[in-house]
Amino acid sequence: MILLDRISVLLVFLITTFSAIGQEKNVAFSYRTVSTQQHSGYYNPNGISTSFEGAINAKNYLTGRESNSERTNKIQQLLDKHNKVVLPNYPITVSTKGLSLKSNSTLIFQPKSQLIMENNSQDYYQLLKVHGVSNVKIYNANLKGDRKGHRSKSGEWGYGISIRSAKDILIQNSKITDFWGDGIAIGYSNTSTNRNIEIRNAFIDNNRRNGISIMNVNGLLLENIYVSNTNGTLPMFGIDFEPNNASDNLNNIRINNIQSYNNKMGGLMITFNNLKPNSAKNILFNINNFSDDSSHEGILIAGIPKTSKNLKGQINLNNITLTRNARPLTGRTIHNDNVVVNIENLDVRNPKNKNISHAEVDRVFKTKKNYSIKFRR
Repeated sequence: MILLDRISVLLVFLITTFSAIGQEKNVAFSYRTVSTQQHSGYYNPNGISTSFEGAINAKNYLTGRESNSERTNKIQQLLDKHNKVVLPNYPITVSTKGLSLKSNSTLIFQPKSQLIMENNSQDYYQLLKVHGVSNVKIYNANLKGDRKGHRSKSGEWGYGISIRSAKDILIQNSKITDFWGDGIAIGYSNTSTNRNIEIRNAFIDNNRRNGISIMNVNGLLLENIYVSNTNGTLPMFGIDFEPNNASDNLNNIRINNIQSYNNKMGGLMITFNNLKPNSAKNILFNINNFSDDSSHEGILIAGIPKTSKNLKGQINLNNITLTRNARPLTGRTIHNDNVVVNIENLDVRNPKNKNISHAEVDRVFKTKKNYSIKFRR
């Protein structure tokens, strides 16, 4: 058994070769209901105002007697043919085939619209696919996954929204819950990097793997998002930046006004473990107004070893509040001085380990040349 010194235990700055998601298998979790009041400043259930001009209403093409497969095919035909589609103002169930959006298109949900993934046993599905397209807008999405009725125990890749090889994408005012994998996955591709993706105003809750997974993007805005209760299969973070392979990129990332709450393993993870040591990458993260409450870890930054000498850039965090975490701020394998981590206005509140304090956090992190931390006073 490796005995960690008292400083490492209290301050949770762990220098280790383990996976960035850690080896904790006994972290307790209990789902905590999120009230409308809690997420009201992030997601508007009545929808944001958007023009229906020139839109096709899918209600006019559905009888209500279709099978899930027939209904899915009819809606897909509308999405393929028309540039602007409005969904019926009532919930509809979609087959595991899911729905694909084309370039230069807009999909609008009405206040009572909802797309529900049918119960299934598949390891892998995507309710909405934004693949190989550009200039797509999705407004007021309400997506519900099948985790409560999933018919197998295997797999972890059932996604609410999957984005691959896409550019100029806007997802505004969305509710995404109960998926077998990730609420949103901004994924890898062998063809091109995702570019200019914006996700604004969202409530993302009770997804099984991650709330939002980001593997490959150059130009991303996450703004005004409440992500909570992620639990089921690792990593179980609210937001997880984690490239899958050496061809992936994470650059020009902006994160503004995020509330993470009660995600089993953590609120925010940024790791580069899957990049090859000789990968030449530039990274830039600007994170403002991030808060986590009651997740096991608040923020985890990892996977930047000395061997990654061609990985260069900055991770800037400002106005960070970490509350009731077992591990508020964790760094693992961060030895590359070409990647600078700047943290300003950090506030650690009521940590589950009562010995953690601002002074103790500062005592450990100041030994890292590439770290700078300033606390909120």
